[in-house]
Amino acid sequence: EMSDLPGECKAHGHLGAVHMALGNYQHAVKCYQEQLGRAQELQDSGIEAQSFGNLGIAKLNMGLYEDAIGYLEQQLGTLERVNMPTTQHDRARALGHLGDCYDALGDFEEGIKCHERHLQLATALQSYRDQERAYRGLGHSHRALGNLQEALVCLEKRLVVAHELGSPEVKAVAYGDLGNIHSALGNYEQAVNCLEHQQEIARELGDRALVSDATSALGNVYQRMSDADGALRLHKMDLEMCEHLGAGVLQARACGNLGAVYESIRSFVDAV
Repeated sequence: EMSDLPGECKAHGHLGAVHMALGNYQHAVKCYQEQLGRAQELQDSGIEAQSFGNLGIAKLNMGLYEDAIGYLEQQLGTLERVNMPTTQHDRARALGHLGDCYDALGDFEEGIKCHERHLQLATALQSYRDQERAYRGLGHSHRALGNLQEALVCLEKRLVVAHELGSPEVKAVAYGDLGNIHSALGNYEQAVNCLEHQQEIARELGDRALVSDATSALGNVYQRMSDADGALRLHKMDLEMCEHLGAGVLQARACGNLGAVYESIRSFVDAV
């Protein structure tokens, strides 16, 4: 019986993609390992690199960050031997995923190095999608290190790119992250402006969980501004939304925020 290696290789790749989309990461890993074995038999470096990359993403999604780093490094090494139209894009995305792995492991300096290399390639490729991801990664890494001013610059640039992309979902999250960094820096007016933009876009999208995030963050900014009435109004609004959503974690957050405001104005009876 003749073996159709290219066909098998493609089939395992397609099946892996289906499992990835469904969140069945262990099954996806098995499929991509089968695909990798056949790609190596075929000596097809392009598919080999693709398999390493997909294995890295699956392991990243499973929280197995060191395994993911191993696969992504192998993807980058294999891409050195490949010259296809997508090679530079694949290299850029591999660096972005590597940065996410290092961030998840708490190695933010290494994460920044990867995100900067990702940004460099993304800029050369004029890929807004990759630029947005790279600026987001840089912003989060710098914030984790306490470099708030650097984080602010990155997240402002990310918002500009998000507008170029034209995706309301991406814009909403970008406004939210920027609002939170302004709040951390004490730029409360700018924080309110960004978070109100996020709230508005989230409402237009019908994304109630994101509306809740924006409302909660706005309440926290008002509390930092010592506007207890504004903070209470927003956190009560958030709690009502969360009850309709039936989201226990978000309800707990809203209750905690309300308790903190009541405590700050010495309404200990309400806080209890």
